Amino acid sequence: MDPLGVLISGYHREDADRIRAILDHLLATEVIVISASGKAGMPIIEILARGPEDCFTEEESKILMFLGFSEEQTQTVLDGFPRGGEPQRPIFCTLTRENSRWPLSQLVEHLREEHRRRTGKEKKSMHNEAQNTEALGREDLARLVVDFLHRTLVHHTLWFAEVERQMGMPKALEVMGAAWEKSYAVQMKRLSEAFGFELEKGLPKTLLDMPQEKLLALLGDLGRNWLAGDGIWFQAVEARDGLWDAKRCNDSCWVRFSPFEAWSIRRFLNLPEMPGLAGLKQALGFRLYAGINTQSIVEEGPESLVFRMNNCRVQSARKQRGLEDYPCKSAGLVEYRAFAETIDPRIRTECIACPPDAHPDEWFCAWRFTLTE
Repeated sequence: MDPLGVLISGYHREDADRIRAILDHLLATEVIVISASGKAGMPIIEILARGPEDCFTEEESKILMFLGFSEEQTQTVLDGFPRGGEPQRPIFCTLTRENSRWPLSQLVEHLREEHRRRTGKEKKSMHNEAQNTEALGREDLARLVVDFLHRTLVHHTLWFAEVERQMGMPKALEVMGAAWEKSYAVQMKRLSEAFGFELEKGLPKTLLDMPQEKLLALLGDLGRNWLAGDGIWFQAVEARDGLWDAKRCNDSCWVRFSPFEAWSIRRFLNLPEMPGLAGLKQALGFRLYAGINTQSIVEEGPESLVFRMNNCRVQSARKQRGLEDYPCKSAGLVEYRAFAETIDPRIRTECIACPPDAHPDEWFCAWRFTLTE
C-alpha cells in the first residue's frame, strides 16, 4: 500500500503538527506532511520532489492537498477535520496533472477564487453596499480601523520617501526627527483615549509595567515580525516577477533602510556626532537583527573591528532545508556600509566574506570596519 501524504501551505510548525495528528487519528495510519512554505514561485511537482522540509510559515491562505488518498479517505478527512479552533480549516484540493505544473502562488490564487465562488462569499464592492461608515456593521468597522492604521503607516513612509527623493537622505532624516516626535505625541494620545490605556512619560503604561524578560521577549517577537514582513514582500515580488526582480528591489530597499535604522539607533542611544568604532559596536547590538540572529565582534585594534553573523535566521532555515545559501552579498555591501557611515562617516567597510562567497561553519558573513581620519 502506497503511503498517504498531504501538501500544506500557510501553517506554522505547531499547526502542522496538529494537522499530522488529526490525519493520523482519522485514518489510523501515518500520513507524510510536506510543507510548501517559502516556495511561492516553485512548481508543485518540484515541491513534492523535495519531500518533507523543516520550514513552516504562517500565511493568510491555508491549503491542504491530498496525495494518494482514495475517495473514501478524502471524505473521511473532509468530514472529520475540525471546523473551529486550531488549526484553521484549510481549503482542500487534490493533485491533478494540470495543477502539478503550476507554481504554488497560482494554485493558492486558483483555490481562493474557487472557494469564494463555491461558498458565495465573493466580496462585493463596498461602495455598492454602504455610502458611508455609519452603514457598516461592527466587523467591517473593525476591519476599516485596521485599514486606517495601515494607511497611516504607509502615508508616513511615503512622506519620508518623497522628502528623501527631493532633498536627499541626510535632510530627510533630519525632517523625520522633527515630524516623528510631533506625530508620535498626537497619535499616541488619541490612541490611548480610544483604547483606554494610560500614558506615562509618553509611553503606554502597560509596557512600563511589563517585567524585563517579557519586554525582551517582545523585542524578539517584533524583530521576527519585521523579518517575516521582509520575507513576505520578497516572496510577493518573486511570485509575480521572478527572483531577480525581487532581489533588485530587496537590495534597493536596504540602501534606504540601513541608514534609517542607524539614524534611529543613534537617536535612541544619544550617540555623539562621530562616536567612532565604539559607537558602531554599541549600535550593532541594537539592530532589529540583533535579537533574532547570533552575532559577535572581534576588536583587532584601536582602529578596526570585525563583525560576524554567526547564525543568520534566513540562511539557517535554508540550510535545514538542504538549500544553498541565499546570495545576499549585494545587499550586504550597501547595508553594512550605509549603516557604518551613518554612525560615523569616517568608518570604512570591507566584506571579508558573504554568500555566495565560501565561509566557515562558524559564521555566514563577516565584515571589517576601519576608522580613518
